[in-house]
Order: sequence, then C-alpha cells, then structure tokens
Amino acid sequence: MLIRIMTLIVLLIFNTSWAEPIHIIAAENFYGDIAAKLGGNYVSVDSILNNPKQDPHLFSINPAIAKAITHADIIIYNGLDYDSWMENLITANSQKKLVIVVADLMKKKSGDNPHIWYDPNTMLVYATYLVKQLSLLDVQHKDYFQQQLTLFKQQYQLLINKVIIDKTKWLHTPVIATEPVFNDMANTLGLTMYGLHFQLSVMNDTEPSAADIKDFQNKLMTRSVKVLIINNQVSDPLTQRMEEIAQKANIPIVGVSETEPPMQDYFTWMRDQLINLEKALGESGERN
Repeated sequence: MLIRIMTLIVLLIFNTSWAEPIHIIAAENFYGDIAAKLGGNYVSVDSILNNPKQDPHLFSINPAIAKAITHADIIIYNGLDYDSWMENLITANSQKKLVIVVADLMKKKSGDNPHIWYDPNTMLVYATYLVKQLSLLDVQHKDYFQQQLTLFKQQYQLLINKVIIDKTKWLHTPVIATEPVFNDMANTLGLTMYGLHFQLSVMNDTEPSAADIKDFQNKLMTRSVKVLIINNQVSDPLTQRMEEIAQKANIPIVGVSETEPPMQDYFTWMRDQLINLEKALGESGERN
C-alpha cells in the first residue's frame, strides 16, 4: 500500500500553525509513544493497542475506535497485515487524513516479518519521517520538532551502541523462538535463529508440520540452542510444551512482547529485553 500523504494546503501556503495540538492516532503504542515525544505539547496522541496482556492478533475494533479515527489529523499503523483492521477504518472514513504506514517507509512487502519495530533502524526512519510531516503541518514549531528528533537520535545511538557491544559477545550464538517477534533484533545482534518454519506457522495460527515440531524439540532436547525466546502475549498448548522441554533441558527462556509495557518508552523496553537476553545467554554458558 502506497503512503498516502494528505496535508492541508492552506497551512503550507500561509505558513501558519494549528490552533490546537495535532491529533494523532497510532495503532500500536510504541509508534504513539515516539509520536508523543517528538511532538510534545503540540500533539495529542491516542494509541489503540496498548495492553501488554492482550494478544494483538485477537484485537477487534469497536465504535469508540472508529469515532476516534474520524477526528484524527494523522493516522499511524504498522502495515504488513499486522493491523489490517486500520485499513478498513481508514477506507470507511471519507475525510482526508495524513496516513503513515511504517512498513511502507521501510519498503517492506507482503510476506515479510511484520514485527519491524524490533529493528531499531525502523524507528529512526519512522521518527525522521514523522518530524518532517509535523513540521509541514505546524510550521511555527518545526524547530521544536527538530530538537526533539535530535534527542531521539541520541537515545537511538545509545541503543545501537549496546547492540554493537552485545553483537561482539554473542555473534552466531544459536537461539530458537516460538514466534518471529524478536527476529529482526536477533538478526541485528548476529544471532543464529532456528525454528523459522515453526515460528511462521504459530504466527499465522496454523499447525506446524510434524517435521518442524520434531526439529524444534530436538534443538531443545540436544541443547543445540542456548536460549528459547517466547512471546509473552501469546500462548497455546504447543508453545507451552516447548517451554516445558526447554525447562527440562535446562535452557533459559526469554520472554518478549509485541506491545510496549506501561511506564516504559521504546528505548527502555528494548534495553530491558536485551539485558534479559544477555543474562540468559550468560546463564546458558554457565550451565554447559
């Protein structure tokens, strides 16, 4: 889906500022969190998916969400069929909106791993693009938006520095996951990820093949992997069985989430998960 950018031409012609904060609706709370930090008092942000205990794949829209969309100036969502319900809401709304599809910014295509926010570069591209659009909509405060982007880039660099350090420690370390939630970060860290076919089946809510299940079990039972990564927000009998096998094999389990936890921002969320992974990898080495 192409990025649809529909700004108010009057604002550009007369170089004026909006009388009220720019209203932003974000499908996922990590995109909303970054939008709030970049826009400050000059934006109001509502995030739809903001419950870390909720399975995002089971989410369904309601009239309140549909109504909120009608009052939005900017709509942000992930794309790659992760939040296809947003497309339906936007299509049903005849008013012109500025729509940002983050997957389109990253030039992703259908079939790619939708959990693109685990690639730190995604958030840098998204933040840079959003500030450009905010500066067009609210010219008077463009310097403020740029200052906020500078602060964002400083935090981003701290995260990248940690990723680089971790990569030197754990390059090519074999790991396995029940879903491909963390895979973009795992690739950035240089980890060797196993169980990809199994992960795709679980993500798509289909039964993995007998061969994929057997391979996954063997990787755990023979301790061919150092860590099992699970999705904290999704559980079923099959993934629970894999967790039990990992526990019996004395393989550390690391939980990751698809939703930013309360009282955290994107960077603390990512750093905490990296710390948990680093601790688990260290424990795995001690157990061998």
